[in-house]
Amino acid sequence: MLFVIPGIIWWIKFRFFSYFIVDKGFGPIKALKKSSEITRDVKLDLFLFEVLLRFINVVGALCLVVGLVITVPVTLVANAYVYRELLKQTQVTPDFEISKANEDKLEI
Repeated sequence: MLFVIPGIIWWIKFRFFSYFIVDKGFGPIKALKKSSEITRDVKLDLFLFEVLLRFINVVGALCLVVGLVITVPVTLVANAYVYRELLKQTQVTPDFEISKANEDKLEI
């Protein structure tokens, strides 16, 4: 029990790291940091959202497993939508930053 609750909290905290790798091209460490940043104040809401998505998938499985053909894509799109909405709420910077020393070299 002592490992389950912190595991759920860490899972919610870092659940969007793969989205940052694919969408923004971040490295793994920066993607983990950014995932932690966008989920900082909404962990309980994300947990309840995930419980709802799991319930929807269970209902789809109870419909002779054929319902999963509909519920799994819907839940994946819902996750992507939540990622986009959380991204709008926070300022995400690119993985690279041009320093003043390198800026002079870039000018032609």
